[in-house]
Amino acid sequence: KFPEDSPWLSEEPLDTMPGGIWTPRGLRNEVYVDLNFARIGPGYNLCLASAHLPQLLTEDEIAEILDQEPEDVTRDLAVIAPGQNLSAVVVGLVEPEPVEIPPAVESAPEPRGPGLGTRIGKGMRRGVIAIGSVVVTILGGITKILEGLLPERIGAGASERRRQALMWLAILIPAALTVLTVAMYWGRRGDEETRFLGLVQSASSRVEQAQALSETNPSQARQLLQAASQDLDQALRIRPGDAAAQRLRAEVVAQLEAAEGIVRLTDLNVVASLPGDARERRRLILQGTSAFVLNVSEQVVYRVGLGDRRIIEVLKSDDLYGDQLVGPLVDMTWVPPGSVRGLGAVVALDSTGTAWQIDAAGVVTPLKVAGAENWRGLRLLGGFAGNLYVLDVGLGQILKYSPTADGYALPPVDWLAPDAAVNLEDAVDMAIDGAIYLLRSSGRVEKLVAGKPVPFDQPDEFDLTEPIACFTAPPAGRVFLADPTRILEFDDAGIFQRQLLPPEGKWQRLSALWVDRVNGWLYAVDAGRLVMAPLP
Repeated sequence: KFPEDSPWLSEEPLDTMPGGIWTPRGLRNEVYVDLNFARIGPGYNLCLASAHLPQLLTEDEIAEILDQEPEDVTRDLAVIAPGQNLSAVVVGLVEPEPVEIPPAVESAPEPRGPGLGTRIGKGMRRGVIAIGSVVVTILGGITKILEGLLPERIGAGASERRRQALMWLAILIPAALTVLTVAMYWGRRGDEETRFLGLVQSASSRVEQAQALSETNPSQARQLLQAASQDLDQALRIRPGDAAAQRLRAEVVAQLEAAEGIVRLTDLNVVASLPGDARERRRLILQGTSAFVLNVSEQVVYRVGLGDRRIIEVLKSDDLYGDQLVGPLVDMTWVPPGSVRGLGAVVALDSTGTAWQIDAAGVVTPLKVAGAENWRGLRLLGGFAGNLYVLDVGLGQILKYSPTADGYALPPVDWLAPDAAVNLEDAVDMAIDGAIYLLRSSGRVEKLVAGKPVPFDQPDEFDLTEPIACFTAPPAGRVFLADPTRILEFDDAGIFQRQLLPPEGKWQRLSALWVDRVNGWLYAVDAGRLVMAPLP
């Protein structure tokens, strides 16, 4: 009901009221809302009446009048308000009549009509149109009432008509907004349902096409499966708990992984969490039961025991070993056994021209390296058959050092042929198995044999994003490439073989890689942790 004293129901002219009261609508800050809630059902009467009804009767008297048939309510209201300009609408609620459902009759199948999504969408749109008609009718009524409030409608009874009009506005505007909100809600629900079913149907169709093309056109089959996966991702955002869509997506993911050559590792174990930022570049080498990790940013080499998992610092820039100072560390590599020094060893090189040999126990020995005064820009280190290979960007050359009893005391030879025209500026990593594989910042690999480029047919779709590692090891014939989220395996001609991923999801942040194909183990530094897994 309205307040007992409201300036909007007063007969006093607006220009005589205080200015704050007749501030135009939308400019006042005060909002007062009074909402009431009651459950109603069959047998109840709803009465919409003029604001002054509570002034004529008490609440108990009104309740007593309403507790009878609707026609009796209107009669009694007319009796108790003789001569009063009282308006009232009484609505009685009754039980709906039961609908008899005929028994189902089996019949021949009818021709298939529009899909479920289409039928639901059309039905909901018809419902929205019907509700919209109701809204238009209500708004039309509001327009009629507003016409009655125009200034030129003056004369006897104008004040009372204004009161009644405002009362009906208070009823009809919330009703119109409610109906409009319901219409918009169901319209949106209908659109979402239609879109969901369309996405699922599209994904199913793409899967069927991909299966048909899996042998004749694997690349197009992968694209279709990727599109199907995107369709199902959108569908599950509309209905996250839909079991059928979830099952179909799981099937699509499995087929997509098979089409992309993805192989999941099993029993991935965390050996140790390494010091330093997880995003820092590292070099990883395995020797026996020890892992050696060079953190380039921190200029330190750690030894990690695979058994006891202890982390020990074994070499650091600016430290003294005997009477020799360790210079800035450039790179670290594994030099396999050769004819002069029978055992293989981990070798780190600093920019002053000293190589530091580290044995399995972590004992460090300085080695002589000839010709360091001629270096211009050391970047990468590699080893093969006892020889040490140094990539010098400033010289535009890969220097090959043969081993001597006390290190690499003989002058190096240029490994790249004079007419090779190989650009080393963007080299990110280097791997050697007789041939040299240069991983470039573009994610492409260049293969070099006898100092000259030879074909390496790496497919464009397997270019690396932010490449970090290139690795090859005996037995020859395989090249492993890594970026922060992928490990890709190719043969030595560049033909893709498979992609190695953890048991679930993707790698978090790979920064180093080592593959032991002889014993069947993969080692990596992922998100700052040294991990290992059996190699499938």
